[in-house]
Amino acid sequence: IKINVDKIAPLIKQNPRYTTREILSTIAEHHCKNLLREFKDTEEVKMHVSEFFNKKSEKFYGEEINKLLNKWEKVIEQNGAFIADQAYFI
Repeated sequence: IKINVDKIAPLIKQNPRYTTREILSTIAEHHCKNLLREFKDTEEVKMHVSEFFNKKSEKFYGEEINKLLNKWEKVIEQNGAFIADQAYFI
């Protein structure tokens, strides 16, 4: 999940009793709410996957996908170890 700090800062100022962790947790929950959802059938899964990818911009299909080769090379160099600065959530 990519976070826009300019959008989060006003939320923190508006209600400073919320911690940054709570705000980020809420954002993550919002973005991931359908990840564990049960689907009725394969067709429903296909529909949601199609909707997801149809909403992606040209940048996603161009720049971001082209970055995958470099990211995979780093994973291979690390013998499959997780590389935090290379983590990317769609």
